[in-house]
Amino acid sequence: MRQHSGQHILSAAIDHLFSYKTVSFHLGKEICTIDIETTNLSEDEALQAEKLANSIIQENQPIEAKWVTENELENYSLRKELSVLDNIRLVIIPDFDYNGCGGTHPKATGEVSAVKILHWEKQKKNIRVYFVCGNRVIQQLHEKHKVIQSLTTILSAPQEKLEETANRVLQNTKELEKIIDDLKMKFLDHEANQLINGAKEFNNQKLVKVIFTNRSMAELQQLGKTIAANTDNIIALLLNEQNNKIQLVCSRSKDVNINMNNVIKQVLPLINGKGGGSDSVAQGGGERTISPEELMNELCKEISGNE
Repeated sequence: MRQHSGQHILSAAIDHLFSYKTVSFHLGKEICTIDIETTNLSEDEALQAEKLANSIIQENQPIEAKWVTENELENYSLRKELSVLDNIRLVIIPDFDYNGCGGTHPKATGEVSAVKILHWEKQKKNIRVYFVCGNRVIQQLHEKHKVIQSLTTILSAPQEKLEETANRVLQNTKELEKIIDDLKMKFLDHEANQLINGAKEFNNQKLVKVIFTNRSMAELQQLGKTIAANTDNIIALLLNEQNNKIQLVCSRSKDVNINMNNVIKQVLPLINGKGGGSDSVAQGGGERTISPEELMNELCKEISGNE
């Protein structure tokens, strides 16, 4: 009853102030919503509507339920059109809201206690407003205050400086992540050079073939591209075993006339895998139906066959 009456009051407040009509509403188990007929709701508008709604509640105005006939409707300024013309029941807050409704309501606005708008978002061509009434306002305050108190401890900052401190922490984190990414790239470049130096001769070409454990696909791809870009006449076959899965990256330098996409497509069925790429670099993955060593041998056979 409190949530439903709070919805009437909030919808009427928004209508009074801005003429934004409520096109639908939902009384949720914890949070209620109304969809209002506008494409934008500003912070100031939301605060004004909430202030007016709470003033109506604090005035403890009567809430009346009244049965009327179709002919009597001309005596009331209805907030929205009625969906029925027989057995018409109006819920009335005198001089504020006249609305057709069959739901239950308390006898006065004061029983709603309070209305609090939580947030809003776009919903198709409308704005969906999330709000709570009555004891749920206190519950929301309790939950949010608990989070704030936790953050003040974690961030070692008072409530009024939480946003500033959080933004500073996020900025520092971004800078550290960039440093880590740069170091990873340098490490991968160094690793690629070591693999190039250790490449073996294979059918008049240099061949890098490595089986890793628990490496990311992104690292495999970067290694494959770096190896192919930093030397001539070279092929890289990189496999990774992780959680009973096998991933693979196959790359070659520009002067090698082998289509790596075709090579990888020939071996992926052996591991029930999927993947693909370009003629110079391709990648994929699948199940560990055969050992990584067996899969590497099959890749080498495919390369020999594509000479």
